[in-house]
Amino acid sequence: MKKILILFFIFASSVFSKEYKRIIIMAPSMFEVACLLDVEDRVVGVGELAGKEIYPVEKSKDIPRVGNAFRPSVEKIIAQTPDLVIVNEGVNFPIRELRSRGINVVGFSTKRIEDTFNNIEKFGKLVGKEKKAEEVIKKSKLQLKNIAKIDNGNLKGIFIYSTSPLMAFTDKSLPGDILNVLGVKNIGADLVGGRPVISPEFLLKENPDFIVGIMTVNSVQNLEDAIPMLEHTNAGKNHDVFIFDAELIYRNSPRMLEGVEELAQRLKKIKK
Repeated sequence: MKKILILFFIFASSVFSKEYKRIIIMAPSMFEVACLLDVEDRVVGVGELAGKEIYPVEKSKDIPRVGNAFRPSVEKIIAQTPDLVIVNEGVNFPIRELRSRGINVVGFSTKRIEDTFNNIEKFGKLVGKEKKAEEVIKKSKLQLKNIAKIDNGNLKGIFIYSTSPLMAFTDKSLPGDILNVLGVKNIGADLVGGRPVISPEFLLKENPDFIVGIMTVNSVQNLEDAIPMLEHTNAGKNHDVFIFDAELIYRNSPRMLEGVEELAQRLKKIKK
């Protein structure tokens, strides 16, 4: 164990002691962070985003695409001669192959709101922009602090990750953090697992005021089909079952905070 820890610290030291100049970003939201740190000119390749443009579009449109996070093109990545590749943690990626060619691969997390700030600090160290990263973090934390909690009669609801099986989020997740910031009760808060499987009976019992589909949930119809007797919940009765673009909130960049504010405006319209 001691030997493993020593090797880890040696690797981490080598990764962060170098200022990277040719960067490929497979996690699209991290391109936004590159722009905030004024190093977008070092980005020589980006991952595609399911047919969507990468924000900010005017700065990303001419950068070569090298596959996507789940199906990267190793050939295209190598052709750009990068010294650093940035990926989302937890995604199956050919890390060993790239590192064997002298290309460092560093993962960034999207699990919690705090990860957003940690990612900016981490990126700042990789590109020699620590001071700029501190400024961006300070501004983002202030923006988060200024997001007003929803005063709407103890509002409660849930985010749905998928409908087959029916899966939700606990409090130990990014969506859980967002509901906490807004002062809204997450009825899935105490469930077990990263994305726990729930039943329609659970939703009927907890009677949420709203149900939000994100990620793999494409339509309200998907939710209606997956949740029998949905119309007997407050969410169903009041038509507060809706889809919210995961790209606005499930991202590891400060723009997530704009998505949180947009979600807040939608939830404020819910009548108890």
